[in-house]
Amino acid sequence: MKKKVIYILFTLIIFNPSLYAATKMNPVVSAFIEDLAAQEKKTDPKFTWFSAEKGEELYRLERIHSKKGKKRSCVTCHKENPRSASRHAVSGKPLKALAPSVNRKRFTKKSKIKKWFRRNCKWVFERECTNREKGDFLTWIYTI
Repeated sequence: MKKKVIYILFTLIIFNPSLYAATKMNPVVSAFIEDLAAQEKKTDPKFTWFSAEKGEELYRLERIHSKKGKKRSCVTCHKENPRSASRHAVSGKPLKALAPSVNRKRFTKKSKIKKWFRRNCKWVFERECTNREKGDFLTWIYTI
């Protein structure tokens, strides 16, 4: 019986795409997250690591835009399921899936990661994202 349980657990881990995605973070993202963590530790000595749960909360957080008066969140353009393709809410431009488990080209270059955060954080939050928010988000997006 014990061998059967171990076999089942092993099979679930091997064939679970979200667990597989979490282990396949590319070196560029790993280095970027390590840099964010080092910066965060300087700011907050009690900092231990980033939170996937907080990353998902950030993704779903709605706020009202100060000039437009409309609610915005990452979900506005990238939809509830970041594994799906979508369209930009304003321009209608097609957007490929956000999740790297589906779109291997996401988050592959440091310059593009920085640009993505700068553009999207300003659009949704009307400010730059903090290092912790960036780390939380990347930690979460690599778990799905």
